[in-house]
Amino acid sequence: MTESWRSEFQLPADIVYLNCAYMSPLPRRTEQAGIAGMRRKRIPSTLSAADFFEDADAVRRAFGSLVTADPSRVAIIPSASYGISAAARNCPARAGQNIVLTGEQFPSHVYPWKRLATSRGLEVRAVAPPTGPVERGRRWNERLWEAIDTATAVVAVPCFHWTDGTRFDLVRLGARAREVGAALIVDGTQSVGAAPFSVEEARPDALIAASYKWLLGPYSLGAAYYGALFDEGEPLEETWLSRPGSDDFQRLVELK
Repeated sequence: MTESWRSEFQLPADIVYLNCAYMSPLPRRTEQAGIAGMRRKRIPSTLSAADFFEDADAVRRAFGSLVTADPSRVAIIPSASYGISAAARNCPARAGQNIVLTGEQFPSHVYPWKRLATSRGLEVRAVAPPTGPVERGRRWNERLWEAIDTATAVVAVPCFHWTDGTRFDLVRLGARAREVGAALIVDGTQSVGAAPFSVEEARPDALIAASYKWLLGPYSLGAAYYGALFDEGEPLEETWLSRPGSDDFQRLVELK
């Protein structure tokens, strides 16, 4: 018999909720953690410098463990669009190259690439799904693979399509991207937390996931893995918390 997790949630007894593709229900423990976090700020004098970092580092370790990624390469982000925009700003691309997307992709994984294409003179290739149900997923994957060529700068795809659940072969698409020198940027919001994902296996340059679906977290929170391609990248904002030595509050004015 399949183990029941109903007690972990506060769903009414007469509801069977299956629509995590839209938004997951919030588990009791997530709600309790959020309330506890707000209560800690009631008395700011009890908060130390370590409190700014320890919980965040625990989140990085948890996400890194989930997707087999180095926690030091995991960033906490406010949304999928934020994480994807950071990747788009720093992807090497020049005029005349192209960006390959899946057709009918979620807007968060489209708008940043359209902006990049407009600013640098790139072609956006949104690969439409094939008609007919027979081997639809295999044929769509094949179309994506064929759309990638020596002029491709970025392959921006999800793990699963958000409207119909089509699964994309990220290992094969990633290998093709590396073959032509393109970056592989993956939106895992629709599946990470429910379906296995391995950074070591798929080898994306970036993996972005909002937490409000299968990671069972709140809205306005997510996590992103960034590979070596982005080590010298330009952030969207100059946060002090991510700088080396920021945990030493007595020397913050010396940060470089």
